[in-house]
Amino acid sequence: MRVNKISTQLSLSLSKFFEVHDQSENHVCSLDLPSSRLWPVNSLDGPISFPRILYHDKINKMAKINNRFKELDGLRAFAILLVVFYHLSSYLTTNLYGLKSFFLTGHNGVDLFFVLSGFLVGRLAFLEIEKENHLNIFRFWGKRFLRTWPLYFIFLIYYLLKTDYEVIPKVWRYLTFTQNLSEMNTFVQSWSLAVEEQFYFLLPVLLSLFIKLKSKKPLFIFALSLFISSYIFRYYNLNTSHTLASLDTLILGILISYFEVFEKNKLKALKSKPYLLMILGIISIYLFYMVNLTEEWTRVFRYGFQSIGFTLLLISALSDKRTLLSHFLSSKVLYYIAIFSYSIYLSHSIIIFKIGRVYFSSMNNLILKDIIILLLGTAGSIFAGGISYYLIEKPLLKARDYFVK
Repeated sequence: MRVNKISTQLSLSLSKFFEVHDQSENHVCSLDLPSSRLWPVNSLDGPISFPRILYHDKINKMAKINNRFKELDGLRAFAILLVVFYHLSSYLTTNLYGLKSFFLTGHNGVDLFFVLSGFLVGRLAFLEIEKENHLNIFRFWGKRFLRTWPLYFIFLIYYLLKTDYEVIPKVWRYLTFTQNLSEMNTFVQSWSLAVEEQFYFLLPVLLSLFIKLKSKKPLFIFALSLFISSYIFRYYNLNTSHTLASLDTLILGILISYFEVFEKNKLKALKSKPYLLMILGIISIYLFYMVNLTEEWTRVFRYGFQSIGFTLLLISALSDKRTLLSHFLSSKVLYYIAIFSYSIYLSHSIIIFKIGRVYFSSMNNLILKDIIILLLGTAGSIFAGGISYYLIEKPLLKARDYFVK
């Protein structure tokens, strides 16, 4: 009894020693471990109880993952800003000292979203497979769909009510997330959401089938086939909003998530060179904006190399090394833009239209008008996204987390 009492006091003292608080963040990261792995078993009194040890999030290994995800939040913020700038460019009447030319490339922000989605959602699926040796399809669907559907349908209702009924959209396509497979005449930015919803639906089903095969080879052959088919599709088809046109981008994200979960050593060499990856990524993203090719080959290579470039930036952001890029992507401003990104994506077209077409279209000073549209359009989109997040999206996410454990 006395030994047990002394060991308990020692355990409490050690737990206080290891408990470290971050005064700036007020955040403590905890790690539960079995007592047998921390302390030898006493043959007389049974196993010595050892309370939970608390580690600060800067020294815990798991915290390294959290820090990396701050950088992925930065990439997500960068993606939504590219999309906002791209849509703002159509309301600018001057080149605005070259900014408009750059903003016209901002449609590639959607490709960055796809790479991030492939990685983050794929990683969640692979982590569950690694832990439980199977994937709960219905739980996976529940968490993903309850994350995206409520806000999507709120904005869909808004767009349907505002639509000119002389051009009645095929509503059933929007209800089944297949609107991107044909021409769209309202809520056009929802094409990328349709791609992601189809991805969320099919990924767990396909992974569950491949788990039963107990072999990686069919999975990689199937993924490679889809990857190549995406290039072929873009050559012959003008509809770059079609799901097949974006499969290579999603597959690259999934591939990185697979190696991050199951074969980290194969990414280690790449992640050790974050600056090289960053430079090669930027070159890859913008190379085919400077090369004159036919329309068919432009669709094939521009979109393909953009996807590869964003994948290189993703790997660079996953690096354990702290770089200028990682510091920039970890900023608080980008963090908030990132958590607002889904709401911004759904609402920004409404804000930009009001500012660019309704309120400031009649100004005579064109440069001043463009600067105002750019600043107010960006700030207004972020502000509207924040309002939507706190009033609608965040409460719905809390409800989801309550019902889907």
